Amino acid sequence: MTAVFAPAARPPVTSSIGSSPSGRRIPDELVQELRYVEIYTQRKIASRLIGSYTSPFKGVGFDFWEHRRYEPGEDVRRIDWNATARLGQIHVKLCHAERELNAVLVMDLSRSMEFTSQRLTKRELSLRVAACLAFSAVADQMHLGMLAFTDQVEAYFPPRQGRRQAWRILQYLWEAQPRSAGTELGAPIQFLTQRLRKTTLLFLVSDFLQHDVARLADFQLLGHRHDLVPIVVQDPLEEALLKARGYVRLRDLESGVERVISLSAQNRREYAQEVTRRREELIRHFYTLGLDHVYLRVGDSFVDPLIRMFSSRKRQQR
Repeated sequence: MTAVFAPAARPPVTSSIGSSPSGRRIPDELVQELRYVEIYTQRKIASRLIGSYTSPFKGVGFDFWEHRRYEPGEDVRRIDWNATARLGQIHVKLCHAERELNAVLVMDLSRSMEFTSQRLTKRELSLRVAACLAFSAVADQMHLGMLAFTDQVEAYFPPRQGRRQAWRILQYLWEAQPRSAGTELGAPIQFLTQRLRKTTLLFLVSDFLQHDVARLADFQLLGHRHDLVPIVVQDPLEEALLKARGYVRLRDLESGVERVISLSAQNRREYAQEVTRRREELIRHFYTLGLDHVYLRVGDSFVDPLIRMFSSRKRQQR
């Protein structure tokens, strides 16, 4: 018994960063699906009565956060004289940072995202995830950008406002033909660290199969400077081997290396244990960095979990 879960390779892209690689239009049936996602997302965002996005970073802004004792050298304009008179010591007012209007989708286009045991590949699910997040940002009047990567930066769309920008990004994600098959998170992180000048809401959509975030100092730096939300996309077959007899032949979509695996009970058990260990390790790193994260499985509902996550990062109107 053999099986190879790998679609045909796409030709390499020859376009420059941010350009349209092939001109392939999104099929009408997918356009209709994405428009449904757009309408559903806008209605959900509106029905939750969510206020403006509030950055988790504290600084000078409009939304009060807390008082703190004044420290020599601080801006005297931040002193709250009412609190100072009441408490008998000089106190300053801390506020949430001013409303952050930028959101950037960071999309993994490596070959591992082409893996599938379902109707959709992980990349096709990621396109729909991008649609949900993009339309959520548009509904909240954020400026929206996108960075696509493999082991290099494949494309970058600087943040712009409006529905047209969202559809421009989705068109690129549909037709993109990456120049590389590999995965390297360092390149896009360094690019964003150098390019982004103001605090930005970043959605990093990837399967994280090749990423050891614990060893990436730039990953930690990006998480400290910006509001980074990892979104992990998985296929069910990546979580457990097939419950069957015989052997299965699997091919690494990035390296091309093939391996024949026995579907014995012991191998299935050890595989499941390794998957669990890797997932727990990844989650532990996210928590260590204070990063909210979302796990999505191909074949499961994704819109409502993403909207809940997006909404949870916003304050209720008072």
